[in-house]
Amino acid sequence: MANIPLSMFAFLLLLAIPVKVPAKKLRWLAFSLWLVGGGVLLFRGAGRVVSALGRYTLSSIVISLGLALGIGFFKGKWILQKASRRNRERLVSLDSTPLYPIQVYSLRSWTVIGVMLALALALNQGWIPLPLFYRGVVNLGIGIALVSSAFVYLE
Repeated sequence: MANIPLSMFAFLLLLAIPVKVPAKKLRWLAFSLWLVGGGVLLFRGAGRVVSALGRYTLSSIVISLGLALGIGFFKGKWILQKASRRNRERLVSLDSTPLYPIQVYSLRSWTVIGVMLALALALNQGWIPLPLFYRGVVNLGIGIALVSSAFVYLE
């Protein structure tokens, strides 16, 4: 059975909710989705790394984890924070307008999220042949990026 990402269900749930909410509440929703998504990736990544520890040398583990943390922090700080800030500004500008929950992100952001989910699915299903340890390292890097950029929504 396919391991379908939970965020796909979150998207479908947001699409199905027929009520409109103030944009300020959508900022909290955007923050929550970003933070939970990052937390799930950190948890899964840590589990994968720990389960594969005995197969790698200490130096390759340290280098891989250092790269994941460094790239994840860089991506979160310089790329995803900009996207989060743009989305936050969009929501702030619409603060008096009630919106559907699916409008928490722009169409462009949903497209990027969809591409990232497809990549995650390909990695998790083994369609991209990568050892479990390195899949965990990728999950850790992306998780750090998401968590570090989520807090922009609270500014």
